[in-house]
Amino acid sequence: MTYAEDQPCTGYIVAVDMKDGSLLWRSDMRVANGVNFILGDEVLICGYGFTQEDDFLYVLSTKTGRTLKSIKLKNAPDYFLPTGDELYVLTYDTAYDFLVERKN
Repeated sequence: MTYAEDQPCTGYIVAVDMKDGSLLWRSDMRVANGVNFILGDEVLICGYGFTQEDDFLYVLSTKTGRTLKSIKLKNAPDYFLPTGDELYVLTYDTAYDFLVERKN
């Protein structure tokens, strides 16, 4: 954990083909530095932030790694806890509760 200006190529997620080890996609930088992330069928939920950097929750496409949505947070998201149709996001001093919309 350090500032992005010190390590500019940091905080990204990659998808790897488990059969041959090839890289399927790489997300934008600075989308993930939390303790965990949530992997769904179509989206991956992660977050990034640091002391003097902006703090966001990100929704990425599992097919391309492209950012589908970003949500500004008060502090860096540390933990993502799914519970039914809700997603709890814990930061240093704030807990967020998001309703998860599912496609049928």
